[in-house]
Amino acid sequence: MAKQPTIIHPGEITGVDRVRMLVTTATVLEVGDLLYGSKGKAYAITKATHDILFAGIAGESSLATESNDITVYIKCIIDIDVTAASYYVGAELRYTSDNALVAAGSQALAWAHENIVGSTATRIKVLIDAPLLAKKYEMNA
Repeated sequence: MAKQPTIIHPGEITGVDRVRMLVTTATVLEVGDLLYGSKGKAYAITKATHDILFAGIAGESSLATESNDITVYIKCIIDIDVTAASYYVGAELRYTSDNALVAAGSQALAWAHENIVGSTATRIKVLIDAPLLAKKYEMNA
């Protein structure tokens, strides 16, 4: 099981680097979860097909008994688990499993933000910029 991603540099400007999204009951989120959006609501990414709806990184947790708005970082730098490999700044990454990323052939949702060369990195810093990706999530219901 992958370690929870850590937000290293959160977005600082509300509406530009972070937004508020609704989380409904029965949706459990932890800070750092990779999220996708659907009809104005945030959900944890659980499969690679959610990449196309990538919305950002959970800035707040939510319990299954809660229905509330949470902060979603749409531009930030995080530290996250990756499939063991060498990584270079700017390398495209996509979801692989349980809050972990792998080199992207398609459906990139982040970019490597550090060089890990000649070793097998299993956790790296990555840049998140959801608006730049122009994913098709819906912010409004």
